Amino acid sequence: GTFLSFKDDFLANYQPADEQIRLNQKQKWLKRHNLSQ
Repeated sequence: GTFLSFKDDFLANYQPADEQIRLNQKQKWLKRHNLSQ
């Protein structure tokens, strides 16, 4: 109900952009690695 509880829920469920970028970079690296084998 309160803004703070909403914010806590949001932060608990929110995946930071940095984490998403890191995962994307990992996926790209894996694709390159697999293609080079």
